[in-house]
Amino acid sequence: MRSQVRHLIRFAYARGTAPDELGDYEDVLAELYEGDKNR
Repeated sequence: MRSQVRHLIRFAYARGTAPDELGDYEDVLAELYEGDKNR
């Protein structure tokens, strides 16, 4: 999951379609990872 999300975010940045308010995507990935662990 984490590698897929990282790939999608990098792809979005490469295309210039990532939202500006995303900020540091590593923080976003960390939050997603923590959310997955809690399930």
